Amino acid sequence: MHGSGDTGIEVPAQELAAVSNGRSLEILAVDGYFDGMTVDEFLSTIGTGSPPEGLSEELLSLWHTKAGNWDTAHDIAQEIHTSIGSWIHALLHLIEGDTGNAGYWFRRADMPVRTIAEIDSLWHEITSHLLEDN
Repeated sequence: MHGSGDTGIEVPAQELAAVSNGRSLEILAVDGYFDGMTVDEFLSTIGTGSPPEGLSEELLSLWHTKAGNWDTAHDIAQEIHTSIGSWIHALLHLIEGDTGNAGYWFRRADMPVRTIAEIDSLWHEITSHLLEDN
């Protein structure tokens, strides 16, 4: 076990390696968020085959989105009853090609409507927003 800074929380070494991508990170396990993780580090966990433990529902949905698990990502997003959940839901319907439904969810999220050509940049924008807020 390795400590995670001065928080006193013990984290198994393999979990540190899975999320750190070789860089030393302090992991904060409060409310399941990772403090200091970048989008690239988050992306590097996709190749592990399973999401890191302790992700928020929002980040878990985005993890499954990028991993190609649309149904799982959508099931999770449907249960997030916030503007962020609606924003993720909009992204998922863009991926599905249902721009009308995506537009509805963008409006619910109070976010500008995006196009199918912007799917990748939108995923990065939402993920970055969530990682920066935590």
